[in-house]
Amino acid sequence: CEMCIRDRCSIENMPSQAAAALSDTTTTTVTVSTTTNTVDVESNREETVVVQPIVVESAKKVVDWHKFYAESKRSFNFKIKPKNIRDDQCVDFVYDVYIFAADLVELNTDALVNANHPNLHPGYEGDGISGRIRERGGKQMNDACKKIIRNERNNQPLSDGEVVMTKASGRLKCKYVLHAVAPTWTDYVLNALDELELDESERLAPDATHAKFERFEPLLEQTFANLLQMAHQIDVKSLAYPCASTVAGGAFDVPVELLGHILYTQLVDVPIGSSRLQTICITSMEESCVEQLGEIFNNYTEEYSTSAWAIPISPLSKLLATAVANYVPDHNKRRLVREKLVRMASSTSSVS
Repeated sequence: CEMCIRDRCSIENMPSQAAAALSDTTTTTVTVSTTTNTVDVESNREETVVVQPIVVESAKKVVDWHKFYAESKRSFNFKIKPKNIRDDQCVDFVYDVYIFAADLVELNTDALVNANHPNLHPGYEGDGISGRIRERGGKQMNDACKKIIRNERNNQPLSDGEVVMTKASGRLKCKYVLHAVAPTWTDYVLNALDELELDESERLAPDATHAKFERFEPLLEQTFANLLQMAHQIDVKSLAYPCASTVAGGAFDVPVELLGHILYTQLVDVPIGSSRLQTICITSMEESCVEQLGEIFNNYTEEYSTSAWAIPISPLSKLLATAVANYVPDHNKRRLVREKLVRMASSTSSVS
């Protein structure tokens, strides 16, 4: 249809089948093709010319996150009761926690968590789930992040543990994105191990690396506490976290054992305030990560969720011992590093 082509397929001039497709709320693709007859003057022969198809695609219907949960090969659902409930709140309040395999950017929860860099990625691409969130959020979200750095931070990056919020934009299906700058396992542990040196007496030389390691778990707890507090402040009903099963790398760059521990304990520890937040989704693209997180939450629920709730022991010391064995080649140095840093981990987790 020449008029369709000329008017860029305006709905008024489309065939009725295509117009109906655009008014449908579901995703429907209609291919409209036309043929025209032309006459070759020299040979006086009629030829049929097929005009390239016009593809008309309607607006996509947002798929509710429950569908992804139902279709996940392995999924978990837990009821977690916070211990800090105010007198004027329902004493029966529980978080409804769902762990399942899904791409976080496809979820229509009220808010998504984005593990971001301190400069909020101005113009940067890549980085897995964070990259997909930026790509879906488009220029508007990128500009909003730049505005936060420029106006609210005086062109200074965010510190580890801080959380900021932008409204969702572009093709994201949520309402808000919570950008969290968390301490990373690579920076605070692996790089710290590489930097450790022995003095002339074959003892660990005191340096800033030790102090940095001591701050790792408290800063991680602070990050997730701030995420929950921000979600309460903006009064959302549902919040989704990303997770990856890689020991170093992926969402938050934290071993999944430690990430699961922090997520669970903060849900119990952080006061719920007066907001409506109740649904927590934790998603990963990897079934193995879903399985591992599910086991952690199941063990914690069975062992620690009682009226006299006891904080589980942090897995940091065990993870650190493994990291030391893998990243410190010299046997004597490895022993000294393990002894000192595991003591540090134990002291920082003494309340655990």
